[in-house]
Amino acid sequence: MTGNNLRNTLYILLSVLVFGCSSGDDDGNQKQIPDSFNIRLEIEGIFRVPEIYISINSIGVQEWNYEDLPFSGEFTYMTSGNELNNSCNCITISAGAFLHESNDVSDFRLYVDDELVDSTNIISQPASDGFLTITRLEYIY
Repeated sequence: MTGNNLRNTLYILLSVLVFGCSSGDDDGNQKQIPDSFNIRLEIEGIFRVPEIYISINSIGVQEWNYEDLPFSGEFTYMTSGNELNNSCNCITISAGAFLHESNDVSDFRLYVDDELVDSTNIISQPASDGFLTITRLEYIY
């Protein structure tokens, strides 16, 4: 089991233990959603990237096109209160970039509220057509 899977399993188990005994008030089990969260991406590499994006629960909320590397971009997501996925009582924050093998990317980092939540050290590999690959990071809030 990977570290992320173990952490997620422990989080779910802890959530069940903490919230499992309710006083009958269904709202007591609802996770508190912040008014907003700040998302920052950093990509180390060379040349221009066709697209970099952030999505919340698989819905795109921010996109940058044709950005030079190295890249650093920030986005503040203002919550509406409807972001929680009922199946996991969580919010999925994803970030991705379309990369060409010539981008020579060494680091791709995702921060949420100034905390590093996911990163990868990658060497871009061409997709089956030889041009672009998609690299994705994810954080479960």
